[in-house]
Amino acid sequence: MKLWQQGLILLGVPLLCQIFFAIVLVDNLRRIDTAASREAAAKQVLTSCQEVRIAVFKTVTFEAARRFLPVSEGISASQDLARILPQQIALLQRLSETDPVSRKMFDAYIADIKRFLQVVSYAEIQLSSTQPSKVAMTRFVNEHEYMEEILISLSQILRHERQITDRFSPVASEFQPTSVRNRQQLLVVIFAGIAGNVLVVLSLAIAFGRRTLARMNVLMTNMQLFSERKMQLQSLEGKDELAELDRSFRSMAEARTRAEEMRRTLMEMVSHDLRSPLSSCSLTMSMLVQSVAEKIQSDDLKKLRRVNSEMKRLVRMSDSLLAVEKLEAGKLDLDKKDTFIEDLLDAALDAVRGAAEVRGIKFQVDDPGESQVYCDKDRIIQVLVNLLSNSVKFAPADSVIKVGIEVTPQSVLFDVIDSGPGIAAQQQADLFQRFSQLEQASDQKVQGSGLGLYICKMLVEAHHGSVSVHSPVVRPASSCDVTPSPGTCFRVELPVKEE
Repeated sequence: MKLWQQGLILLGVPLLCQIFFAIVLVDNLRRIDTAASREAAAKQVLTSCQEVRIAVFKTVTFEAARRFLPVSEGISASQDLARILPQQIALLQRLSETDPVSRKMFDAYIADIKRFLQVVSYAEIQLSSTQPSKVAMTRFVNEHEYMEEILISLSQILRHERQITDRFSPVASEFQPTSVRNRQQLLVVIFAGIAGNVLVVLSLAIAFGRRTLARMNVLMTNMQLFSERKMQLQSLEGKDELAELDRSFRSMAEARTRAEEMRRTLMEMVSHDLRSPLSSCSLTMSMLVQSVAEKIQSDDLKKLRRVNSEMKRLVRMSDSLLAVEKLEAGKLDLDKKDTFIEDLLDAALDAVRGAAEVRGIKFQVDDPGESQVYCDKDRIIQVLVNLLSNSVKFAPADSVIKVGIEVTPQSVLFDVIDSGPGIAAQQQADLFQRFSQLEQASDQKVQGSGLGLYICKMLVEAHHGSVSVHSPVVRPASSCDVTPSPGTCFRVELPVKEE
């Protein structure tokens, strides 16, 4: 399992569960609080209706039994009615604002209460010494009509009170005392759930972190050994990213070890087997040319000078082998400048013409005109000489090697095309690797170091160009049209200007 998948499972799932748990619990608490508020409001409504009913019944009872009660009790009942009912009306109006559904019911109930107050206010009790229970009617004809109006108002109040009671009694009874205990238990569950989830997440994170840190320590140890050029590397088992990284690292360490061994072999070969004798031969040839310059014919002198020039170029080539390490590190200094393509071709062809004449091989070269390319002249000559030498080596005797030139505004293409046996597809993939050599089809085997094409590739890429091989010969350009298959076409592409 990948690390990101483990992290998603070990951290993401508990976190999502915790969030969901918290949302559910908070929603339940909100529901409990809402129910408690509705219960409290319902109880206030029922209490207010009860207060109104008591006050109204007290007034009606007094009015029905006025002849048998003292006047002072009537005064007390009127005062209570005038004090209680306005208070309850104000309370009911405030409660109706929080319950828009029942507002019409409250309005009708309050209207009945106000009508009852108006009916009672139409009859005033006159206090006098001669007629202590005399009532002066301001609206009604007699007490019978007055009592009938009071009873009608009472029935309206009771009817609307019953509607309000039916509406709010279930609300007042749904929030029982046990719900208070449940709410407290719910709070405990909330904190316990959150704490439990956090504990699980931390435990999983610590366990996962320890395992990951242990594997990371193995990688750090391997890196330390790698920096010390040691190969006692431990291995990590598994299929996660760390195991893949370990396998890649171990593969890289092994490749570097092999590269170091090849580099040491190359340096020893260049230092002892090539450079020293080449330098000696070059020095001897220079002294010979100077001593016989006036004693031999001009053609022979020209040939000696050509040999001397080639010896010096071979010394430079041996120096370039020593620069392989710099090439791989991208630290090789190139002396780039605008160079005529014709000069590059002439120098490269002069270097291989002797070997070509021995086998009867001729060159067919496109005319580059006055075209130039921005490059290090010696390095590109080295590349062309290597490609031409390979073609001379593998081309049939008495054949023609085509050197094609194609100049575009952006790049210059060099094609070296022979009519040899071609290169197998499985060999082409490793052709430009270090110490890779082609099998020669001819009976005459020419031994090489296996570094020529590798150095060519590095030098061309140092010029921001590319080198490729096509075999059997494809015909992507007119320069590849003259040679029959299979054959081989090496193509070098260099930018005309500095990038």
